[in-house]
Amino acid sequence: KKKKKKKGKYYFYEVGYYAHLFDLDTTDVLNRLIAASNPVINHKFSEEIRGKPDLYLPFWITSTLWALMSYCFMLATLISEITGSAADTPENYNRIAWAAIALYSYVFLIPIIYWLPGKFWLELPLSYADNACICGYALIPYLPTAIICIMPYPHLRWIPVIISLLLSSWFQLMNYYAYYKHEMARGIIFLAIMGVFQLAFAFSMKWYFFDYTTFS
Repeated sequence: KKKKKKKGKYYFYEVGYYAHLFDLDTTDVLNRLIAASNPVINHKFSEEIRGKPDLYLPFWITSTLWALMSYCFMLATLISEITGSAADTPENYNRIAWAAIALYSYVFLIPIIYWLPGKFWLELPLSYADNACICGYALIPYLPTAIICIMPYPHLRWIPVIISLLLSSWFQLMNYYAYYKHEMARGIIFLAIMGVFQLAFAFSMKWYFFDYTTFS
């Protein structure tokens, strides 16, 4: 006979296994968004998710950013067509697909790279969900940037992108520092790796995804 599972216990391939990662009430949502959006209290975010990371808001933050980028791609193409400037429409639609791959990879695949050294090298109490949670909320500064970069001034687009990079990096630094401050000799290596990914992400956003085809 098939063994019965204990109540509340699920195997990793069952939906119920991941239910706790999407179990948030309104108070949780507001507190986490406020802590993640305000640079002054960014350090409190790690306390807010301690023992209860979520993938609910990281998923929706990522999806919202992708939706904004898609809208701006299409708006830029429309403006280019109306004004008669050269617009590479197929290229813009290809960017929408690549943007989805880049964003969801950043939030759900890069955390694996963050999790491995913390788990097996530094033995920190950070799960994959903790890392994905932090990476997901770190995208919040890029939400307004996706809209602002519709402006037809390529050089000025660097300003919101750099501001987003600094705010996102500060958020991650404050929350990872809470775990790595007792292992700074080795933790500094992790922070350097994090910085490389942050720079790569921000520059790819500017040079490819936020460089909307628009009127000149």
